[in-house]
Amino acid sequence: MKPSHLLVAGGSLLSCAVPALAQGYPVKPVRVIVSTVPDPLDTFARMVLDKMSQAMKQGFVVENRAGAGGNIAA
Repeated sequence: MKPSHLLVAGGSLLSCAVPALAQGYPVKPVRVIVSTVPDPLDTFARMVLDKMSQAMKQGFVVENRAGAGGNIAA
């Protein structure tokens, strides 16, 4: 093996020994886009997201993006 290959191999072994310090995902509230104005679909989405936020201990925000037959939300 060439000395440069040994250096790369040794560096990769050292990088595996350091524990990863990752943040919890997601850090911010999750945005959920609903493609209608406030109506029964919006109410249903809010009820489901309320249960999800309690179960996951994560915030969810509902955004209504109506218009253009749902293309704006898409």
